[in-house]
Amino acid sequence: KRRPSGAMVADTDVVVSYGDVVLRRRDALTLMDGEWLNDQVITFFLEYLKREAPGSGPKVEFLHASLVHLVACLPDQDQVDSVLSSLSLGEKEVVLAPINDSTDPSEPESGSHWSLLVYCRHDGRFCHYDSLGGSNDERAEAMAGKLGPSLGCSEGATRVTRVKQMPRQANGCDCVSDFRSLSLATLLPALLFAG
Repeated sequence: KRRPSGAMVADTDVVVSYGDVVLRRRDALTLMDGEWLNDQVITFFLEYLKREAPGSGPKVEFLHASLVHLVACLPDQDQVDSVLSSLSLGEKEVVLAPINDSTDPSEPESGSHWSLLVYCRHDGRFCHYDSLGGSNDERAEAMAGKLGPSLGCSEGATRVTRVKQMPRQANGCDCVSDFRSLSLATLLPALLFAG
């Protein structure tokens, strides 16, 4: 249905619905130069990879940004395990988790930097991709510790390796392009291995 000429576009108007994700105008605006991505745009991109990337399938799990934020905020491992149980992470070969530097549990779309934590079962480790050279390392390590039991990792076997061959962002808002190029250029081989 076409919008009448001159009609206002509200921030809550749906721009696109894809898989399990709906992007609204306010989400799409975060793709503009100099803007920071919100959780919904990151989740949309991961949903796209889940459905379209060669090698992605039932052995690969792309965790939604809001789920990762929830898990990060849960104080009890039993709660974490309960939230993650329906995903059957113990059966996955590759798990991707977007990491945000937000520390406020009451603000799901807060924070200012994204990185990516990837678990690969074939080598039994987590790799952390951060275009700011490790600024999210502590949060990635904490997330690995919370995901580990659901993945079937033994206690203490959730070591995280920081990937050092990562393009460095030159300013405070380019983790978006680094996230996109990292996901396509670096992670697809891992997905192909799992597929």
